Amino acid sequence: MRQAKRGGGRAGALAALAAMAAASPAAADCVYGPVTFCDGCTLSRDIKVKTNDVCEFVGYVNNGSFRGFEIVQRPKLGKFGINSPTFAGYRAGAKPGADRFVYKVKWEVSGRVNTVTLVNNVTIHN
Repeated sequence: MRQAKRGGGRAGALAALAAMAAASPAAADCVYGPVTFCDGCTLSRDIKVKTNDVCEFVGYVNNGSFRGFEIVQRPKLGKFGINSPTFAGYRAGAKPGADRFVYKVKWEVSGRVNTVTLVNNVTIHN
């Protein structure tokens, strides 16, 4: 079951950007809640994933243009990568434990580029 963890923020940005969600069967063993983006915010979410499994993150915008991801902090136990301007993924390592990675998401609305920082707290389990 996915549960949302939402942060506060400016109303225009909240309406402009939707959630990031796991989008494929490969992500069935990856559990996390969607977030609602807000410009300048730092949002935190918990992710639970089985060892060696993958979490996929797809960015999309309701009323604007998605501008991509920027890695701020790489994970220690798994790997996080950006596959395209709108698609990123995390692969858990073979060892259970706590991991963390941070990335920024950028999007444009009405000619203005917005940025949110996502802190991802990962529990890797068997």
